[in-house]
Amino acid sequence: GALTYFEVLTALAFLRFAEVGVQCAVVEVGVGGTLDATNVFPPQSLAAAVITSIGTDHWDALGGSLGHIVRAKCGIIHPHRPVFIAPQTSLDAKALLLSCAFESRGRVVGEWDVTVVAVPHGVTWRDDGGGRGGGRLVQRVDFVITSEDDGGGGAGSHSGNMVRRTLEGVHMSLLGAHQRDNARTALAVMEFLRRGGGQGADDCNGGE
Repeated sequence: GALTYFEVLTALAFLRFAEVGVQCAVVEVGVGGTLDATNVFPPQSLAAAVITSIGTDHWDALGGSLGHIVRAKCGIIHPHRPVFIAPQTSLDAKALLLSCAFESRGRVVGEWDVTVVAVPHGVTWRDDGGGRGGGRLVQRVDFVITSEDDGGGGAGSHSGNMVRRTLEGVHMSLLGAHQRDNARTALAVMEFLRRGGGQGADDCNGGE
């Protein structure tokens, strides 16, 4: 059949990435994962797969059950490549995602690798400086990040020592606890990759 609008848009985006030499891109799946137009990356090009909280979006299109949705979401997981599972609203969803991730032989990144704790300090008004009352509500959050120090050994090295740092006074324009969870997941991904995660001997040389 004919290509859909989203498929054409995705192909054009990837073409543009190649033209300008993009080295790292955050690519959001459209619907599900397994059959989505974005799910075309070879394992060696996938820095990490990230599965956020499962909701009821596209419930019918993905099979009409939690199990079907989890299967579709886990279609972006590749053997030995890092996979992050964000906090879930139900234990059933978390259990199914973990089971599917291990079945797919993904390298599940957990709290033993990196932890991010969000400490909220309420909602405040942020003046954008444009005058005429311009501004917006933001939530102010501190993020405490704990991860393993590589001991100076480079990507994939393990020292057994945990280091902690804090990002203080982060202003988030997206409100709500679920947005803090999304930010925690994003920070965990960045911290893991920044410290060379996914590039060690345990990761089968980039998924090969």
